[in-house]
Amino acid sequence: MNHITIHGNVSQEPEMRYSGAGLAILSFNIADSYGKDDKKKTTFHSVTVFGTLAENVASSIKKGDSVLVSGRLETDEYKKKDGSTGKFTKVIADEVAFS
Repeated sequence: MNHITIHGNVSQEPEMRYSGAGLAILSFNIADSYGKDDKKKTTFHSVTVFGTLAENVASSIKKGDSVLVSGRLETDEYKKKDGSTGKFTKVIADEVAFS
């Protein structure tokens, strides 16, 4: 089973767009931090939300909000400028809630 839950802060304003078929697609990043002082580490996670959930989330969250995201990990490939292939991992959200 591919399932992940992340608690963090929205690190940029969410971006809403629509597919050619009219499906709402919301993208945003969240940051989670752990450790102290010079050992502190922050990890950024890309999140994608679809459909009605995307529209609801877009109207309620903004940069800086503390959220809990639950969903699945998905890895996509893309072509880099030098022609090589890169990989990009994102969370496809099933649930997004204020924390």
